[in-house]
Amino acid sequence: LEIRLKAYHKFLELPLPSFGPDLSDIDLENQPFDTIGYYEYIEGEGGEYSDGGTDYYQFFSGVFNGNGHTISNLNVSAEDGNLYNAGLFSQTDGATILNLTIENASLSASDSGGAICGVANNTTITNCKITGDVNIDCSDGHVGLLAGSSKNSTIENCDVIATAHCNTYNGEAGGLVGSNDSDIKNSTVTLLTNSSI
Repeated sequence: LEIRLKAYHKFLELPLPSFGPDLSDIDLENQPFDTIGYYEYIEGEGGEYSDGGTDYYQFFSGVFNGNGHTISNLNVSAEDGNLYNAGLFSQTDGATILNLTIENASLSASDSGGAICGVANNTTITNCKITGDVNIDCSDGHVGLLAGSSKNSTIENCDVIATAHCNTYNGEAGGLVGSNDSDIKNSTVTLLTNSSI
């Protein structure tokens, strides 16, 4: 799993294969992790958000099957430079993510953040869990423990059991998804003592 994650990081244009059951869990040891995929905005001559600016996208649109494994101690910052969304995946579009647990996550973003993905569009997230301590700080976007923002997606059989500390200054916050325009089925959120969203 670790080797394939690192390889996918370097070759974003290649689809990520499903992981076999023989592979082990990953402890990322709170080392800085460059989120898979990205969205960034490059300012034009007129300054930020001017007509001369350019949006750059690299969505994850493959199948990520964790086969019941756990990725622990995820640490993502999408505040440096012009990157916006934080999560294991920055943004997904047309993706399927399933059978994965994320235990302990620290995320910061200038836009949206969630442990699985910052923004999930046209995506199916199934049988995923968020556990442990989750800290998410977004200066100008949405915060959710599973996904910061979700649109035209399906989230099913997902559970959050965590101590959470989440902040957003101009967006929406939620236990599972911050800003939601998707179907959520058979999913639960249990916030443990001293949580704040």
